[in-house]
Amino acid sequence: MSFIDYIFIPFLFLSIILYFCVPLKWRWFLLLINSLVFYCSWGILLLPFVAGAVLLSWGTALLIERKYLQLDQDLKVGIWTDKAEQNKQKQKVKKQCKYLVWIAVSILIVMLAASKMHWISIGVPLGISYYTMSLIGYMADVYWRKEKAEHNYFSLLLFAVYFPKILEGPISKHRLLAAQLKEGHRFDYQRFCFGLQRILWGYFKKLVIADRLNILVSAVFSDYENYHGAVFLVAAIFGAFQLYCDFSGCMDIALGTSEIFGISMEENFNRPFFSRSAAEFWRRWHITLGAWFKDYVYMPLVISPALMKISGKIRKKDGKRAGKAFITIVPLMTVWILTGVWHGTGWNYV
Repeated sequence: MSFIDYIFIPFLFLSIILYFCVPLKWRWFLLLINSLVFYCSWGILLLPFVAGAVLLSWGTALLIERKYLQLDQDLKVGIWTDKAEQNKQKQKVKKQCKYLVWIAVSILIVMLAASKMHWISIGVPLGISYYTMSLIGYMADVYWRKEKAEHNYFSLLLFAVYFPKILEGPISKHRLLAAQLKEGHRFDYQRFCFGLQRILWGYFKKLVIADRLNILVSAVFSDYENYHGAVFLVAAIFGAFQLYCDFSGCMDIALGTSEIFGISMEENFNRPFFSRSAAEFWRRWHITLGAWFKDYVYMPLVISPALMKISGKIRKKDGKRAGKAFITIVPLMTVWILTGVWHGTGWNYV
């Protein structure tokens, strides 16, 4: 089942009716059931992958939180009176938590690579790129103590498989979405109308604009030897708009669907073709992907002690400019290579 399948409309209609009929405290559980049904429509054999990834992330975050709470309790009762010993224990616990995060993240990345490289025969798990990145971000935030660990496994499972976002995102942050999912929302006529209008606008962009433009774009680039001249320019321009309307149309459907349930998700596009520079364009295009790479890859690398140490050595040997270039280029190169690999396998993506 996808957003453009005929079965999705009755599925969504039934989900909305049931959601607003059950008691408020059980509405999150109904969303979970609906999301699992949606997920299993792509193959029930793929469900253990997301269930296992969520179990790993859930257990890791709880272990990290437990270690931090034990440390806070020990500091409070004054087990270590010496300041140096307190700092030593803090660093020790933080190092242990760091190892836990790295182990869990490594396992998730191996699972993602195995599906991307088609090492598994049953197919690619639905939305594995999106829920993997969301779960990695969740564990990192717990490790950095930006949020508390989720104690309910099924709540974290709902965050991972929430059906409006599992197909094409957005890549949501746990602290921004989880509380909304767990909280039962009453019917709001204005939000319902706005959500419905956005869904219809998304279908217009996807089915009327993107799919129609795709006819010319596919015809030209799949048989380019028989075309020449201005046809390629037209196909390239149409290709850009086709890609945008296809992706942003699905985003409108996802965000509109979630809006009907009273749940707000992050925007993924902000009129990117009106940007005044390439940098501004990438801040407006696939916003949550860029934000994820900035928060969990770029910034940790920029302030990484290892990279800063290497940068310092380069600065002493080759000058200030070379050291600054190193600490700028390496994080950017890492982000862009990972962005390419995230979109697909093969050297063309790199």
